[in-house]
Parts: sequence; C-alpha cells; structure tokens
Amino acid sequence: MMQSDEIPRNGILVISVHFSDYKRTHTNDARRTLMDTIPAIMPSSGSGAKIHPLRFSVLRAITDGVTRGSGVVWQFGYSGLDKESFPILVDELKKLKERFAWWASLDVICGKVVTEIE
Repeated sequence: MMQSDEIPRNGILVISVHFSDYKRTHTNDARRTLMDTIPAIMPSSGSGAKIHPLRFSVLRAITDGVTRGSGVVWQFGYSGLDKESFPILVDELKKLKERFAWWASLDVICGKVVTEIE
C-alpha cells in the first residue's frame, strides 16, 4: 500500500468496484454513487483538495455465454490532495463499501500520470 506522504499532490485517482453478484442495476447504481459521492468528499471535509470526474467504464464478464457487468471503473482528476486529506478519502470509500453489500472489492489507484494510447 502507498504511504500517504507518497501521494502526488495533483494527479488521477482510478477507483474500481467489483461486484459480488449480478443484478442489472448494479453498474448504474455504482456509477451514480461514485460520481455523486467522490467529488463531494473533500469540500465537506474542509480540505482544499478538489476531485472531478474524468471517465467511466463498465467491467464486463462472460458468464454462461452471456456478457454481464461485473464491476465499474471511474477515473477522477484531483488537485491539492495531501497526507492529511488522503486518509479522509480512504475512510469515506470504506464507508461506501460497507454500505453496499454487493461491492465485493473496491480498489484505489493514485497516480501522477496516466497515458492513453490510441
């Protein structure tokens, strides 16, 4: 795990959620929850950090010959994140995971540069 003092002050958060079961509404529910919750965490904590959504993707798996949503990935841009505000973000994400029993795992990748190759 990355130490909070190693977190780049500005960069990209990649947050992925994998589902424990299948339900048609899981992908949209997770998309809306993360989109509404993540950018609001820092201002409500009094931190100067800002988080904004960049890109959303659905993870799909083939089960019994049928393609189903098995998770989601959100990319968020951020600025002003530091060793005091990062644990606040992690704690709020843990609360979200506990709230949704169908979230099997929740991962956060924090990086300074993400390159897209077309």
